[in-house]
Amino acid sequence: MKLGTLLRTGLLLLSLSACRTTNLLVATFEGDAIGTAPTKDLPGAPVGDSVAYKAIISPWLRVQTSTFTPGQKALVFTNMNSRGEVRVFDSWLNFKGIRSTYDQTTWFYWTAKLGPVVGEMTIDVQGIQSLWVTRFRIMTDGRLMLVRDVGNENTSQLIGTLNNQTAHTIIISLSPQARTFDLSVFGARERRIINLTNMPVLFGSNPQADYEFERPSIHFSYSGQFIYQSSYVFEDVFISKRRPNP
Repeated sequence: MKLGTLLRTGLLLLSLSACRTTNLLVATFEGDAIGTAPTKDLPGAPVGDSVAYKAIISPWLRVQTSTFTPGQKALVFTNMNSRGEVRVFDSWLNFKGIRSTYDQTTWFYWTAKLGPVVGEMTIDVQGIQSLWVTRFRIMTDGRLMLVRDVGNENTSQLIGTLNNQTAHTIIISLSPQARTFDLSVFGARERRIINLTNMPVLFGSNPQADYEFERPSIHFSYSGQFIYQSSYVFEDVFISKRRPNP
């Protein structure tokens, strides 16, 4: 509980202090009404960042009072329909930053918590100029897997195991010109901080969806076996040109 609160507070303060010049996306859900789906056009700076989702999954998305950061809000993403009822292309929750340059490191990070019921989830991180940075999978037992080869996901690498009792923060730093990224995971069961460095990006466009590749973005979708009422709770989501300092 304390780790999640400290991480969220530190990241939020840092991001807000630099929002006019370095932030590409700030999603904290503080301006949204409790019990509603999140606003698609995010308020405040930067101008032009957004949360995108199809109307069919709007009932899956609800802003609520945070359960581990007093006085704050959170976004709950709940799987309420089987895959046969919602097409794969329509099931993505997308956080899209504003357009940016190609010559600087870009940081993608979010703080979240697994719900009481955990469903398999796919997470895609997209850079700019068609860079597909990486793909993760969260498994039903909380394992966080890094997909190394989209054509053969049996080669996925175990990063750590997330705990539905505490928050976790995932940070990806993309070096676009080097086409590599670093990964840090805070709050895994195995140890407090997990770090991977100089990981190669996944090249080419995403075969599962048509995104605006000029905009750095993070995408979440339930995958695998349908598990009713599985949920993932976002405290906040950021994309920035400034290194976070949790």
